[in-house]
Amino acid sequence: MSTLYVDTINEKTVNNGVYIPDHVLQVVQGTVGSTTSGVTALGTNAFADSGLQANITPSSASSKILINYQVFLGQNANGYQSKSRIVRDSTPIGVGTQEGTRGVASAVAMSYSSYGSNGQYHNLPQGISFLDEPATTSQITYKIQAATYNTVTWYLNRSAIFQDGGTQGYDAIPLSVITLMEIGA
Repeated sequence: MSTLYVDTINEKTVNNGVYIPDHVLQVVQGTVGSTTSGVTALGTNAFADSGLQANITPSSASSKILINYQVFLGQNANGYQSKSRIVRDSTPIGVGTQEGTRGVASAVAMSYSSYGSNGQYHNLPQGISFLDEPATTSQITYKIQAATYNTVTWYLNRSAIFQDGGTQGYDAIPLSVITLMEIGA
């Protein structure tokens, strides 16, 4: 067995250095630790910006971007489901396949009152990991959009009721996060 010892490994440039495939070149994170709400328009794939986003500028057009996100969404008691999706600049990505007139999303959480009591108290997590291939070296904005059923109000980082628990300690505010990792090809 042989051992190779080095002091420095440089990324391959024109004719020197070492090429290291499939490694993380940069990591960017966006967070929202406060609460907000919104109402989406009526429609199968109607979404609104949640306020959670991050920008990244790939160093190579062959790089891939690994997107990880988690949001916490609540909705009014008469809601059916909250849903979220990833948007690259203005294009939805990482969503399911449309079947019939059903909408698509990156993640959903069901909180219809028939599935459990007191749906207005629900603040459910949702998110996914998705590997994007944007093929650009221009800055990209990745954002998370939110929606609910039939124009019902959605809430980020809180439930619809959102009680101030005082010393009782309920209705804490979570942190919603999006993390972008550039993977060198």
